[in-house]
Amino acid sequence: MFTENYKAGFGQITNYYRPFQILSYAIIVHAFGIKPWPFHFLNLLFHGLAGVFIFLLIMRLLPSIRPWLAAMAALLWVVHPIHVEEISIPSGVASPMHAFWLLFGLWSFVRYLDRRSFLWYGLTAAAYLSGILSKESAIVLPALLLAFHLTLIRLETAPKLSAKSLAGAHLPFWVLGGLYVLMRLTILNFGGTLDFYSQPNEFTQNFLYRLYTFFTVIGFGFKILFFPISLHPERSWPVYTSLFSWHVLISLAAVAAVIAAGIWSWKKEPRVSLGVFWFFASYSPMSNLMAKINALVWEHWFYTPSIGLIIALAAVAAAVSKLKKPFFILAPALIVIFGGQTFYRNRYWKDSEAYFRYILKYEPTTAKLWNNLAMAVSQRGDEKQAIEYYKEAIRLSDNYPETHHNLANAYLSLGMIAPAKEEFTKAIAMNPRFYHSYLSLANIALAENNAKEAVVNLEAALAVYPYLTQARQVLETLKAKELQKNKNF
Repeated sequence: MFTENYKAGFGQITNYYRPFQILSYAIIVHAFGIKPWPFHFLNLLFHGLAGVFIFLLIMRLLPSIRPWLAAMAALLWVVHPIHVEEISIPSGVASPMHAFWLLFGLWSFVRYLDRRSFLWYGLTAAAYLSGILSKESAIVLPALLLAFHLTLIRLETAPKLSAKSLAGAHLPFWVLGGLYVLMRLTILNFGGTLDFYSQPNEFTQNFLYRLYTFFTVIGFGFKILFFPISLHPERSWPVYTSLFSWHVLISLAAVAAVIAAGIWSWKKEPRVSLGVFWFFASYSPMSNLMAKINALVWEHWFYTPSIGLIIALAAVAAAVSKLKKPFFILAPALIVIFGGQTFYRNRYWKDSEAYFRYILKYEPTTAKLWNNLAMAVSQRGDEKQAIEYYKEAIRLSDNYPETHHNLANAYLSLGMIAPAKEEFTKAIAMNPRFYHSYLSLANIALAENNAKEAVVNLEAALAVYPYLTQARQVLETLKAKELQKNKNF
């Protein structure tokens, strides 16, 4: 868990390194077995705790406000429908988990500033380490700590420090972050940590294209955070190659306006500046400006950045006396509306088939979705329909060995051995490390009493993934039988 990549457990390679996420799964499975409720509970627990610490941090930033304002701001974040994407599925736990550690780290650091107890300083460091072991984007905590500290100094609610003392308080966290980055680029680099693309393309090779696209993504983020409509995962997004595209220009204007508001607010209301900085700093790991991620936008990427907007809005509502009453009316209304939308969105996550049919209404040309829908249909026994969906996935994009492997399994379920063997062979041709198809071909060979072919495929699978205990036992048995046969001969 701590020395290999996120997918090493089933013989694949990815750039992700999230040992705490895998560890949480291991604890749940060993304690409760494979049941849905503990996974859902863990997501909800971290999400709820994140909301609690948002409330506490807002109260620390705005000590004169009434708790109900901070509570409404935090609750508005908690029930926002954009978060359904991460909270409703077990694999989304990395987002609430790392957000909790970020917020707990900030709260611990504030306690350290208030009490000068190095216990809290140590807890901040422990929270940072836990955060980056939960999800890579927690790397931004030192920047958030510094911004939060400077804001408190600006508000005169923390003692003013010399540059040397300020650096001494924050440098250890930057060093810890630097060591993490160094390790991720060396001994924990599982295949291009800063570039998730297998081959260069116009997006990875041109920084300006990535910058233009980044502007449009941020503009989209502002839109769905304030008007969360037509939300869905797996959203397709174009690469923008010109500054003068109207999408880029409008988004750039929105980004510039928000940054300008943050800069302008520093003297009068630095908490707004903090919220703006938080938004952009916490989004930076997903911006594609540094690490080139093989996706352009996911709605859940705004999970942690949205906290910054909540802080900024709470600060504005608290600072402008005329806004307190409207906020008192508007916030509960939005909580009800957003909460209702969140409740409604959950129905699309009730099972795999409902989930993928929902997304395909918006993204009908995404091959991966057709493959996943086919798997869901196959699970309820409709192999003929699954085969049609697998073929549609291959027609749209014949780049995934998983699709050919799954199609082969569907053929096997219907007793169609020859086309199944053909599809397994295609999967291996696409990715010689796809050991699952070697195992399937070995099973077919065993069923056909072809021991030699079974041995070849078992050896190939074990060469890729040596942890297949049962496959090794079968291989040793076959070799022992062959040896005995030769001796008898």
